[in-house]
This record gives sequence, structure tokens and C-alpha cells, in this order.
Amino acid sequence: MKPAQAFLVAAALILCGCAHTYPSSDAALKGDQLKVPREFINGTASLAQAKAWTASLLSEPNAEPTLEIVEEDLNQDGTKDLLVAETHRAGTGGNSYLAFETTPKGYRYLGELFYGALRVLPKERTGSQKMLTMSCLGSGDCTVQLTMLDADGFHEVAKAEIAAGDSGTDEGNRLADALFRAETVSPEILKQVFGR
Repeated sequence: MKPAQAFLVAAALILCGCAHTYPSSDAALKGDQLKVPREFINGTASLAQAKAWTASLLSEPNAEPTLEIVEEDLNQDGTKDLLVAETHRAGTGGNSYLAFETTPKGYRYLGELFYGALRVLPKERTGSQKMLTMSCLGSGDCTVQLTMLDADGFHEVAKAEIAAGDSGTDEGNRLADALFRAETVSPEILKQVFGR
């Protein structure tokens, strides 16, 4: 990065309330392994640091970050966690969010989720925490994913394609509604969609 670009990134981070700075990296955009700063591993990162790190990974180097912050109880512990995304990266299929668990001392990095729709499922008796995401990449082509959250972050459990949306089928839209709009998600629907 040229010095003038670095100055613009630093100025943009200050303007967005992201006074902490992290070196810009395109690792998240390329799907590479992220080098997670210590404060995000030990759960002591501040909100400003979460914004700054997200901006360093997802924002254009010479553009002002326009971050979206979604609060969602990802681990069903009664505390809202954070999903932070760069709004200009959003598309019809959704957006890429960095997820942060709220800890007593700050925020801990959980991993990255890409979604257009998200539903956190009730915690299982075994303590397992799962969630559903959906991304529609075409008029009726939607990918639904069942993801588990554990101490190591997010792990794909199952993935399925359904035909939902404006150009979807009646059956595909019924399944999407049962997964994301119904009051509860039945085990029968999960089995029908994912075969498990």
C-alpha cells in the first residue's frame, strides 16, 4: 500500500469510529486463513477494534468504510453477539460477516459467515449450537446451509439447494418459509431439506 493510501485508510477509520488500525489484508476476500489478532482470540477486543479489523479485511483500501453491525445471540447464552460486514460488498446473495462473541471483557472472533438470511436454532440438549443460513444467487437458486458453532468457530454440517424466491417453486418457497419464517424449525423439515 502506498503512503497516500495508508493515510486515507487511517483517516476513514477515524471517521467511522474505528480509531484502532490493523494492516489491510485481502485474506478474507480470497478465502485465505486469517491472522487473528490476540485481542480477538482472548476475547478482550473492543467494539472499535472489531470495526477497525473488519474494515481492514473487507473495506477497499482507499474508501471510507461503511460497516453494518447486526446483533444476534449466536450461541444462545442470552447476550447479543456481533456480525460486522462492509455494506458495499453486499449482493443479491447476501454479505460476508465477521462474527464476534460477546465476552465479559469484550469480543472474541468466531469466524466468518456469508448469508442473505440467518436463523439461530435453539441450543441442543448436548450443548451443540447450530444455525441456518440461506443465500440466493439467482432468481430461484438458493443454497441453505446448516452450520455448527463450537469453541473453534463455525463448521458446515450440511448444505442443500432449494428453488426459492420470485422464480422459485412452490415447494422450494414452502421449505424456505419453514426454515426461516416459521415460529420453530421442525426436525422433519431439517431432515427433508438436508437428509439428516
